[in-house]
Amino acid sequence: MRVQVAIKSILPLFVLLSNGVLSVKHSGHRPLQPSDFFSRRDSDFPRDHGKDGRRPFDSDSFSEYSEPKQRRKSTLISPDHPLHTVEDSVRYVDDKLRTVDKAIRKWESSLTESFDKVTYDTEAISNIGPVMSSYLKSDEKKLLSEFKGSKSCERVIGKYVNRCKQGDCFTLDNMNMFGAGDRMSIALPPLCQLNFAIELFKKSDAYDNPEEIVLGVKGIVNLALGRVLSNRMLQAFADQILKANIGNIYYMSKHEEIMNKFIYTVTLFYKTHIAESTIAPTLNEFLVLRPVFIMQTKSRVITIADKLFHNSGIAFGKEDIHTITESFIRYLSTDRELYENLVIYFARVCKNVLISASKGDRVMKALSSYLKNHSIVEKICKKNDTDCEDAVNSYVKRCLAGDCYTFDNIKVYDETPQLSVSLPNLDQVDAAFYTFRHSKAQGYRILNLIKKVFRCKPHKTLRHFITILAAANTEKMYFSNHTQAFVNGFLYESTLYYRRFLYISYLKGFYNLNKFTLAIFRLVKIRHMKRMAEALSKKKIIVVPDVFNGIFKEFSAYLFVRRASKYKKLTNFYVRLCKEAAGVALEGDNITLSMAEYLTTHDDIAQEVCRIGDGECKGDIEKYVQRCKVGDCYTFDNIKIYDDEANFAIFLPNLNQVDAAFTIFKHCAKDYIEISDKILSFALGGVSERTLKFTRVLLTMNLKKLNPINFTHRVVNNFLYHATIYYKATSSQRFINSISGGEYMDKPVPISDMENHLNKALSHIANSDRITMERDHLISVLKKYRNYLIESLAPGNDGRIKDFSFACYNIIKQYIAYHSE
Repeated sequence: MRVQVAIKSILPLFVLLSNGVLSVKHSGHRPLQPSDFFSRRDSDFPRDHGKDGRRPFDSDSFSEYSEPKQRRKSTLISPDHPLHTVEDSVRYVDDKLRTVDKAIRKWESSLTESFDKVTYDTEAISNIGPVMSSYLKSDEKKLLSEFKGSKSCERVIGKYVNRCKQGDCFTLDNMNMFGAGDRMSIALPPLCQLNFAIELFKKSDAYDNPEEIVLGVKGIVNLALGRVLSNRMLQAFADQILKANIGNIYYMSKHEEIMNKFIYTVTLFYKTHIAESTIAPTLNEFLVLRPVFIMQTKSRVITIADKLFHNSGIAFGKEDIHTITESFIRYLSTDRELYENLVIYFARVCKNVLISASKGDRVMKALSSYLKNHSIVEKICKKNDTDCEDAVNSYVKRCLAGDCYTFDNIKVYDETPQLSVSLPNLDQVDAAFYTFRHSKAQGYRILNLIKKVFRCKPHKTLRHFITILAAANTEKMYFSNHTQAFVNGFLYESTLYYRRFLYISYLKGFYNLNKFTLAIFRLVKIRHMKRMAEALSKKKIIVVPDVFNGIFKEFSAYLFVRRASKYKKLTNFYVRLCKEAAGVALEGDNITLSMAEYLTTHDDIAQEVCRIGDGECKGDIEKYVQRCKVGDCYTFDNIKIYDDEANFAIFLPNLNQVDAAFTIFKHCAKDYIEISDKILSFALGGVSERTLKFTRVLLTMNLKKLNPINFTHRVVNNFLYHATIYYKATSSQRFINSISGGEYMDKPVPISDMENHLNKALSHIANSDRITMERDHLISVLKKYRNYLIESLAPGNDGRIKDFSFACYNIIKQYIAYHSE
């Protein structure tokens, strides 16, 4: 079964390879190709030069056009081919491309303006309810037939079905199932109703079936080790049920509230864990494997208890805990898919965690106990470092008084009152880590390693300790807005994470060596940091690039204390990773931020782009630079190059500003290190993924501003806009190769090579639909387009520009002729 899952998982990759979407053939770097910017649609059109054999521009003073040297043969299907009609040809091509289009649609969308969007996003979660409701309406009878049982069970399922069809698929009928005498009662949903809700979710489109996920190497290793595949949407579904129900239960006391929330949460965790686990029957059957189940669940149960019991001062008696856990076993034993042994083991885990939580904070007690018998000042501070000694003594005094989690925070950034940032005293952080590592709070390292192998997230580790410290300190801060809360929370946890790395890692010197080792460091750390940012960001935030870059500049200076000062390259690179990871929460993208940051230290863009004495060029670039500094690096000032009585106006970008955008992006791309980007660059023949993202978003943002009067107008204007950006990019081979890592070649891309791209671009823009335009009208537009390029670009390229504009005319004319047949 696992082999089948693995094979099914890598099939999409073979589809992409076999259809030419991805290629590992690499014979040197190539210029940008049309398939890098548009959907891969093979549509070549016949080339002709009019009825008289002359080119359309030869009728007047434009006769100096030279015939392009290379002409490709037409790729139209011959009349002898069985697909001899246009309709048959289009249908045939569409059928062949449908499979490939489905495979690359998700990949292509990741390179548009929403390329920073994460899998676990707000939109997907908000659609869970509607998707479940829609599925239930279509397959209600079939699903209900699988849950036939007692009348009471069918009755509660019927109530849920009625609610879900009306759009509420998260609310359950909670009932008082058991309790501890008159002191407290526990409200839980009927298991048959909860089972029905989980089954409905798994069968609907809201559930990402693990067999359809591309597992890759990590997924195969997970299966080999018997790990549980973590489905994030299933976790999101459980979270939604918890939010919808836990607030609707009435509690008589604080004790009853905490116990209810604990039992309700662990119940949902157990049910989703069992629903997702592929090895639950095996674990239930074999005694020797049940410790694996305990390790898989205990860390999660402890995390749930930590959140509920933290600073609550609540404790439960052993008798009450025993009564509740025994009743909890009987409750879970009514499940239709019963794993008797796992139920007992899970209830035992919950019981032990409750007893431990009722005894008080184990970590806090262990830290305080260690500090009573040991002095740590000389272990942390250098001789005569009075500031460090005062900070550590302050922490020790506070810890002995019963608070080992609170630090003395330092205000790192306060230039903007609504976005001030406070971070912990690093000497106190080191003192906390040292105490944790040498006290009984640190678990056995061998046991922690075994738990990591089985993906059990051991809780007696510094990483778990970091989570406790970050939560304990940030919850005491006051934040005036969501942006401030995110930035402080993310940087606080990032600081603790980096100090932990410096404290325990033996590879920090290796990572600090050069760019290659830093790239390895990024590969190891970036995923965790992005997940950390995702967990803290409830919604997208908006930050002015100047402020955002200013915060991270101060963050970098703040980190250079003691241990970090020895690893300058690594610390600076870590700050860049933090900025990149924080980008997942921004209403924008990291490319804009890096370009805006570059402009804060470089004000000579106009000198680099404009010719000497060209005042108009400098003015255009100054407008663009001012926009880019505040976060808009994609928008250009459009120029009207053509208009007529029918308002058929053609707007194209200010080419001085296009030059400025590519120049700034080039400088930013030089310092960009990303292993995955290099791999994709190799697969695409040397074209950087970052380059594709930039160009795609640039086109998308500017084309939104156009207001065409009809379909033909939209197609022609969009095509010429695409052609202009493409011409600017491919005319500078130095620019292309500086990004893709190739060697400098002074020769620009041949016009004949560009025609293939433009053919496919037009087919993509028009969606292979018919457009109508008179020949004389088209000639007038392309003359203006040619003049626009000649006037806007540097002198000496007139011949190339004329060939390029004629190629654009020929492609549009042949497309019109081809689709009018």
